[in-house]
Amino acid sequence: MRRIAMRKSLATGLVMALAVFFAACTPKETPATTVSGEKVYRVAFMLNTNLGDKSWADSCGRGMETVARTYSNVETKFVEAGDDRMSWEPALIDLSEQNWDLIFTSTGDMQEILERVAAQYPNQKYVFFDAVVDAPNVYSIEFKQNEASFLAGALGAMITGSGINGTNPAKIIGAVGGMDIPIINDFMVGYISGAQYIDPEVKVVISYAGSFSDPTRGKELALIQINMGSDVVYQVAGGTGLGVLQGAAENGILSIGVDSDQAATLADGDPRTASRIMTSVLKNADVMVVQCVEKFLSNSLTFGKADRLGVAEGAMGIVKNANFDSLVPREIRDRILSLESEVRNGSISILSALSIDRNEVTRIINSARP
Repeated sequence: MRRIAMRKSLATGLVMALAVFFAACTPKETPATTVSGEKVYRVAFMLNTNLGDKSWADSCGRGMETVARTYSNVETKFVEAGDDRMSWEPALIDLSEQNWDLIFTSTGDMQEILERVAAQYPNQKYVFFDAVVDAPNVYSIEFKQNEASFLAGALGAMITGSGINGTNPAKIIGAVGGMDIPIINDFMVGYISGAQYIDPEVKVVISYAGSFSDPTRGKELALIQINMGSDVVYQVAGGTGLGVLQGAAENGILSIGVDSDQAATLADGDPRTASRIMTSVLKNADVMVVQCVEKFLSNSLTFGKADRLGVAEGAMGIVKNANFDSLVPREIRDRILSLESEVRNGSISILSALSIDRNEVTRIINSARP
């Protein structure tokens, strides 16, 4: 009898184990739950790097935090897939198999991955920043980073050679990009255009770090540019750019941050660096995350569509904070605000690296060098 009972127990255990195994292997069908009668929506963001760059990644993270605080009927998840490219597609597939109502991801490096995954999961809805995926279940946003970068270049051109503390007589400004790719070059072309709109004689040194997560390399490139005479340095390099900003501050040079208000994000941990950042070009991923979720909840987010958004739409801008007021003379601030208004209403036409070929981008960058 004991053997029979034992066999029954083992058989029952085996059935239960198999049930658990097959349940784990079966894609989850998440039922719609409610909070106080409202449907609970599930929104995720798959980031193809890590938080902590005080720039683009952290702006995406802030957007999701705002969504979580704002909407009691929205469950959120933020996935940091790291810098290993081999992990990105599995991370996106994993989220897609969990049946989130909406999944965000971003950067041109994810374009081909999202094209494959969106086709594999046609019922999943996605929002994609920084490039276009032409699929019926994807809404894409391209940013007009050339517009806000134009304002940064104009500011640099008015600061360099002005006699302001930290400047020198040479009319040279610099910019460090993370990678030599179209999105980064859109910043660079806008920056050069803004500088030469103010003064055609201003020279612009452009460098690429080859990484968005190497602050040591960023500092090295900033020092090279400073030794060439740059007295304003602009960073468009994510985590690498933290080194750019530090290198500028250590040498008494003024700098321009990117994607977030970097004077604010660095104020507590690195006040010396923060004190020399006169403004930051804002690429408002956080604002766009919240707007997209708001539209999704009201059933007005149009999938299969791509928009290109800039200063007029609040997707791009520059920071006007205490540093901007204290480090930038009033007459220059007024001119920047005037230029921003002209960019907003379309009276200034700004060249974009996304609308010209690679050879023309190279020509523009080389022609601006000292």
